[in-house]
Amino acid sequence: MKHWLSSLNDLGNQLTALYLLLSIPFMAASFIGNKLIDQINAQAVALQVEKTLVLFNITILVLFLLVSAVYWLVIYKQIINPIKKAFPVNKAVSQSNPMDEKQKKILEHFSTRKDQIGQLAKCMLTMDEAIASRSREQEILFETSAAVIASLDPQTVLDRILEQVERLLGVQKSAIVALDQSRGIFSIWAGRGLSEKYMRELTIQPTDPKSITMRALNGNLPLQISNVEEDESFAPYLKRALKEGFSSLLVIPFNTHHAPPSALLVYRSEPHVFSKTEIQTLERFANHATMAIENAILFDRSDTQLHAQTLRLEALVGSLNDGLILSDHDGNVVYANRRISELAGLSTEKIKGISVRQTLRNIFIKLPDPETSQDLIRTILTLEDGQRIRISLKESGKTIDLQLHVFDVTDQQGTPTGNGLILQDITADQELDRMRSSLVATVSHELRTPLASIKGYASTLLAEDVSWDQTSQREFLEIISNEADRLTNLVNNLLDLSRIESGDFKLSYDECPLEKLIIHAAQGAKLQADNTFDVHIDPGLPPLFADSQRLETVLRNLIENAVKYAGELASIRVEVTYQKEPKNLHIFRVFDNGPGIPQEEHKRIFKSFYRINDDLTRLATGTGLGLAICQGLVQAHGGEIWVEPKESGTCIAFSIPSCDLR
Repeated sequence: MKHWLSSLNDLGNQLTALYLLLSIPFMAASFIGNKLIDQINAQAVALQVEKTLVLFNITILVLFLLVSAVYWLVIYKQIINPIKKAFPVNKAVSQSNPMDEKQKKILEHFSTRKDQIGQLAKCMLTMDEAIASRSREQEILFETSAAVIASLDPQTVLDRILEQVERLLGVQKSAIVALDQSRGIFSIWAGRGLSEKYMRELTIQPTDPKSITMRALNGNLPLQISNVEEDESFAPYLKRALKEGFSSLLVIPFNTHHAPPSALLVYRSEPHVFSKTEIQTLERFANHATMAIENAILFDRSDTQLHAQTLRLEALVGSLNDGLILSDHDGNVVYANRRISELAGLSTEKIKGISVRQTLRNIFIKLPDPETSQDLIRTILTLEDGQRIRISLKESGKTIDLQLHVFDVTDQQGTPTGNGLILQDITADQELDRMRSSLVATVSHELRTPLASIKGYASTLLAEDVSWDQTSQREFLEIISNEADRLTNLVNNLLDLSRIESGDFKLSYDECPLEKLIIHAAQGAKLQADNTFDVHIDPGLPPLFADSQRLETVLRNLIENAVKYAGELASIRVEVTYQKEPKNLHIFRVFDNGPGIPQEEHKRIFKSFYRINDDLTRLATGTGLGLAICQGLVQAHGGEIWVEPKESGTCIAFSIPSCDLR
């Protein structure tokens, strides 16, 4: 613009000089003519002179106009027209837009001139080249930044950063070095054009004062080594650099806040001084790359945390003993846990996407009546939020009780997003209810029978209208005493079971005389006259230290059960052996020749109030507490109790750890 103003000023000065030059003859002629007119008195001469002067003035004026026209024509062609043509170019340059080819050709034509217009054209061409270069740089930065932020995978982001660095500077070797927080050293996270060995072995100590990487990171500014062979600070690493094949190095630190400290390393195979433009370009790119790295790492962290939380939640829901189905508004399953998979006989992958109706059909196929199954499914599908229904199914030969609960699934704003269905296994609760009912009935019966006997015989003895002899009175009193003992045993059993289940149970250890203890237990079990009883204790057993009273209770209950179920001709045998491996154990076994216990009942019989539901147990009285108490007392000693399989009869065994407390 200054060149244009200078040219216009010179043009004005030249026009002024020309005007003055052409005006001088005219003014001189006018002055001389006027003098002559004054001096010539003759009218003819004056007229002739006047005509000559007029003609001269007209000639001068025409000449002036012609010269002015030629001059202005030259000015227009040489100055005004070039400026007019350069104006659109100037407008484009002022808006930082590159010139088109036509505008460039015009300026290139004017640039051959040696005057100010030529200088102005050259200046504008230089500006256009700078704008084009900056535009190309901005375009590349935009494209590289877009390529870098296109992914949220950390490794992909790092690899793309190095790809774009190669594009920006045309380098063949580059790397990103970052702090390995687990090891406390800097290592290469991503590399391009470098050998695997170099990338694997390059490590930088954060306290290394000679490392150009650490100096760049600590100072937070780019550093370069234009020739590694001439830089003394690089001497410790020169051999490695020459082996890898680079002679110059530039380090650009990343200004990270949410990612480990890291830096970009750019290598050249020849000595090279990185220009200010190259460094600034990489710095601008590094700012974009830093954001991409931090976004990727933050996303990876949040994604990892979310994935871990999802896995924990899925594991928690999947391990529930209750079944869970989540469905969309169309009634298709979007999630089902393992329990539903087990009930439906389908994998969780196969259940996803099928209808809730089909899933329930697979579950209720175990119902004996198909019509009942269809009616039940129709009822369930019409249930509303909060409604429940109870059903019973057969699973692995057992009856399971389920409570089906329907609920609405909503988002945080309370908007319904689907439906949920929980199949809660209430078998244990139902069993507990049955056990409670059984307890009330059993205890009532067990209490009523001895109380009735006691009341009856006591009333008989107190009757005033009858006199009983001494023998009868004694018989009646013995019956009353036995029934009272029976009541006492029942109460003691209930108290023992309560202490065992509450954990408020203490053992008193002493050395147990095994044979005497077994005989005493058999006597308490009230063997019948035709029963046979045998005891076998392995010779050389080490002494057993246990709670003698509790151990006798266990044996008495087992022998009593054998007498009760084997009947009048029961043959009972108690064996005691010793097992040294894997632990020092005394093993007790109680055999009988009774009807035996079914395999599927072997574990259930040790539950409180549980009795096998068959004809034999209905004939035999009992509360169903004896084996539960045995299990509690044995486990209190640190032992185990179990049913050993036999072809005929029953064998119940238990172990007591051999503790020498002497």
